[in-house]
Amino acid sequence: MNIKNILLVLATIISTTLSTQVLRIDNYQYPNCFGDSPLISKQNFDKKSNFGDSSSSEICDPNNIFGGSYASLNNCILFNGYYTTFQADNDKVIKTTFSDNQCTQGNEINQITSITGECVNDSPTYPVQYSIVDINDIDPWHYKSIVSISFGGDCNGNWQDSFIQSYHISIDQCINLNASSSLLATCNSTTISQALSTSNTCSDTEIVTTPVGTLCGNGDDQINLYNLCNLFG
Repeated sequence: MNIKNILLVLATIISTTLSTQVLRIDNYQYPNCFGDSPLISKQNFDKKSNFGDSSSSEICDPNNIFGGSYASLNNCILFNGYYTTFQADNDKVIKTTFSDNQCTQGNEINQITSITGECVNDSPTYPVQYSIVDINDIDPWHYKSIVSISFGGDCNGNWQDSFIQSYHISIDQCINLNASSSLLATCNSTTISQALSTSNTCSDTEIVTTPVGTLCGNGDDQINLYNLCNLFG
């Protein structure tokens, strides 16, 4: 084996060793999986859409996706208002919520096991679909979306080195979160705005704004935020 081939093998081994898997969560507009829902038959599923394999006869319709998130596995993270851990077991995702911020064993609130690639209804709001991907597959430049990435460590470092979680939401689109609330996200070069409404028409909204750019955390357990406004992808 020549030097070139040896270096190629070593590069492959190093790349495989350093590879980190994360959970991909695709969000779909309400209603849920068991009612008048955004489902399509398995036979009509587009295998090239990267929504994962599904053993279910029905899956979420990729035409109704409005955003999503990525989450680190086997870590205690604040997710949708609850301290949560995600674990992967072959084609299963185990989501456990806790009553404390350390995700201490014995303080579990709820645990749900889901199958990757299936339409999952594990919250009172919109359905989701799970898949396991490599951290290098995370694309922060989602077309016409706001993106927020949280990470630890050096605020000026590479967010992939200490990745915690991220989320992205389509902009300029009224999104139905559940039967009585909706969300409209907008942004420009300096500011991200998220207008939460108590109706499903994005009216009578409460607006929350955050600046575009990097927000550095404080303390030993600092969490940094990297906020993006992607108007063109």
